[in-house]
Order: sequence, then structure tokens, then C-alpha cells
Amino acid sequence: MIIEAALPENIPELIDIQMECALSPWTSEGYHLEMRRPDAIVLAALDTGGDIIGFIVGRAPRPIKEDPAATEAEIYNLGTRGAFRRQGVGSSLLRRFIKECNKRKINRIWLDVRAGNHSAISFYRSHGFVPVSTRRGFYSSPYEDATIMTLQLEDHDSTSA
Repeated sequence: MIIEAALPENIPELIDIQMECALSPWTSEGYHLEMRRPDAIVLAALDTGGDIIGFIVGRAPRPIKEDPAATEAEIYNLGTRGAFRRQGVGSSLLRRFIKECNKRKINRIWLDVRAGNHSAISFYRSHGFVPVSTRRGFYSSPYEDATIMTLQLEDHDSTSA
């Protein structure tokens, strides 16, 4: 498996995986716009044949001295094709996202997950994320609460003085 930056030509496959996983829906235009953002991290996992089997999308702004809040990242979507679940694809994508965040001196990563998605919550917990709050009625189709989770990374702010 190879983890690399997703390219615009990969968008149809990202949307296919997004639908297969019932992730928050993004349009093709939404992915195109995201890929152009300097703070975006859009990664794809490819199998040995070069087919995309998973992806992760998030934002990790480069630190701005005047804006300490810019040291926080957020994961928007993480999905793996059904045939490749529980084979380390999601973990590899998440570890690479965290590595990119560390390069950008991010202190904390946030995400939200459907409160009833116990396997996703367990997955994130196994990678050090902890639930911190609930957003009532955050999701629609179906209506559901969101569990907000966070992962504390190294405090880069205190080491850069």
C-alpha cells in the first residue's frame, strides 16, 4: 500500500468511497476546491495495483505566530473501501495525516463522528483520540448527534520560543 496526495483525477474514486462508507457528502467541486487550499491535506491509499482503496481529508494550517488557534487541525472525512477494512488502511492514512500535522507544528487534531458509529469511535480511540463533547442533532439523513473527539500532539508553541 502507498499513501500519497490525492489528485483531482482521483475525485470520482473518492466520491465512490465516500458513498460506500456513508460519509458526509462532498461534491466533485468541493474536493477540487479543497485540493487547492494550502492548508488542506487530502491523501489517498493505493493498493499494489494503483487503485484507490481509502482516503482522508482534513485541514492543518501552517502556524501563524499571531494566531495560536491556527495550531489546530481538523479531519473531515476518512474512508476505506469495504473489501479493505480492518487491514490497516485507515490506520495508515491517519498516521500519515498526523505526521503531516506534526510537520506543520499542529498541537491538536479535532474530528466529529456520528455518536452511533461505535466502530469509528473505537478506531479513533485506539489512535489516542478522546471524546470531549457532543453536538446535539449535528447530522441529518439520519438525524443524529456528533461525538467530538480530539488528539493532543506535541505542544510546538512552547518549543518554538
